[in-house]
Amino acid sequence: AEFRNIFAGATELLADALAGPPAGEAYFAAVSSLKRLAEIIDRIFFAKADELERVTALREASEAFRKDFGSETMRGFLRAAGFEHQAAAGTWGFPHRDELARLRGLTVRLCLHKAAE
Repeated sequence: AEFRNIFAGATELLADALAGPPAGEAYFAAVSSLKRLAEIIDRIFFAKADELERVTALREASEAFRKDFGSETMRGFLRAAGFEHQAAAGTWGFPHRDELARLRGLTVRLCLHKAAE
């Protein structure tokens, strides 16, 4: 049941992110952000133990973060993928030891993979 709920939520976010005609600046920006999220999730799951701390934290203040995750839809994708907003630190962190977070991350990654097919 958990997998289905996460996958359904991710597909709704995907529909929101890609709403509108499949052309133009907004569409290509959304596709770029979705690809970036997929890369981040891949990096987390393929990281070595000594790399985990670095690859599981996203800094809100960075230009790249604002560009890729500035919209509420893309922040929704981060939450759906298991990231947690840590306002005091100004980061979005992925609790890699948490089983549910890992399930969420892998499920969102699967959704993105299926959409790319």
